[in-house]
Parts: sequence; C-alpha cells; structure tokens
Amino acid sequence: MFTGTQADALAGTSYSVEAGYFRMAFRGPIAFDDYSSAAHAFLRDARVDADISGVLDLREAQLDTSFSEIAQFIATLGDVPRNTKGRIAIVADDPVVYGLSRTFAALQRIADELRVFTDHDEAIAWSRGAALLS
Repeated sequence: MFTGTQADALAGTSYSVEAGYFRMAFRGPIAFDDYSSAAHAFLRDARVDADISGVLDLREAQLDTSFSEIAQFIATLGDVPRNTKGRIAIVADDPVVYGLSRTFAALQRIADELRVFTDHDEAIAWSRGAALLS
C-alpha cells in the first residue's frame, strides 16, 4: 500500500509535498491498482489542500492499463474529498501514456486546471503559475 511522504512503498512510485507544491513520479510498469492506490493515498494526504499545485511525472512509466480502467479510476475519485484550485501538470513523453493522460485530463474532476505536457520544464513553469506561450 502506498503511504506517501516520499514513499517508495509502491515500487517505482514517489511523491513529496512542500509548501503547497507537490512532485509525484511513477517509474517502470504501473498497473491500474498501483496508480489508483497511489492517487487515492496522495489525495487523502493532509498536506494536500485545495490550493496545491504540482507535477505528476510519467516520463519513465509504462502504464499497464486501458481506457475502461481510466474511466473506472475517474469514477472512484468521486469519493475523494479534494478538488484543488491549483494547477496540476502531467508530464508524459510516450505517445500511449500521453494519450491516456489526455483522456484522464478531459474527464477528471479533481482539479480546476490540469494539463498534459511532453516537456518537463514547461510543465513545472506552468504548474507554478507561468502563462503558456502557445
């Protein structure tokens, strides 16, 4: 079970939260149950408040999932008591992971502003408040 605070309880998964900003990363093969457990633990973390912003880095992840599992995952987020007003950026450079992330971004209801990027630096800048040039 994923517990947080820079945990590596889930192989290849970590996150940290500092001063209203988070960084979360998945590395290696990640199954539906893995990212679902990690996301639910993160969203229930007391340090994750309504104004949090941050980056979810999927550049080194291999998601072993399907569209139907993404839809199931989004449905389970309904019981999570967080709806952040901050900016959440997802970084994905693999075309399949990028596409699944865009699907998630279009359907999710946990963040007012959630965008998917291929460039890590651009994702960090946007999530910290910079305007997009394009």
